[in-house]
Amino acid sequence: METPVASCPVSRPVKFTNTTTLWGSTKVVTHDRLFGVDKVPGIIKNDCITVIIDVTLFEEPETVRVSETTNKQSPAIYEAFLQRQLQMLCSEQHRQAADFTLYSNDGNDFHVNRFFLMAHSPFFAALLTGDSPEKRQAKYEFPDLDGNSVEIMLGYLYGSYVDKIHSGNAEKVLDMADKYQVTGLRVVCEKAMAENINAGNVVEYQVLARQKNLDVLMNAAFQFIANYQSVHSKGSK
Repeated sequence: METPVASCPVSRPVKFTNTTTLWGSTKVVTHDRLFGVDKVPGIIKNDCITVIIDVTLFEEPETVRVSETTNKQSPAIYEAFLQRQLQMLCSEQHRQAADFTLYSNDGNDFHVNRFFLMAHSPFFAALLTGDSPEKRQAKYEFPDLDGNSVEIMLGYLYGSYVDKIHSGNAEKVLDMADKYQVTGLRVVCEKAMAENINAGNVVEYQVLARQKNLDVLMNAAFQFIANYQSVHSKGSK
């Protein structure tokens, strides 16, 4: 007949205080309880001790993201502000108030305020703060941009026309953004290409991303390749 195993005092959870950490139980198991005394058996049997541990697993706490409270009317107000800018850009009043003219290589002219050029482009900021012929003549002739490209650039500077940038022209607009140092426009182009990666252009986009240090596009290309290989490896089994 097996000797019953005596129960062991249940350990309390670890306690933490500001000054001291108590590990394990605040109670102890006596020598008599371990080895027995008189006719009362101890916990140790055949030089072995059985330890029973209850483990409770808790799920990870749900992460709650707290965002700043924003005015629900802000997007509408912002959109209206952009629309007014665009209307002014295309109006006769803007033409009269503009202080600078851009000429595309196909003969189109664009009347703008040099403030917008200088605010978004270090290229134009340097051009229009130094003693340059362009500053004195209040004009700049693009040797490499057609009217559509200049319109896209100005649309971005005035806060819209982003929807005119797509995978079909993003690479061309990206070259323009790089040359004339319009950093924000570069980001828009990279996003447009990253969202339209397919098996036909992924290699080309990888090369382009490496050449122009486009991290978002490079990561998107790697992700597309990984997903593509995963799908096709499953299909071949």
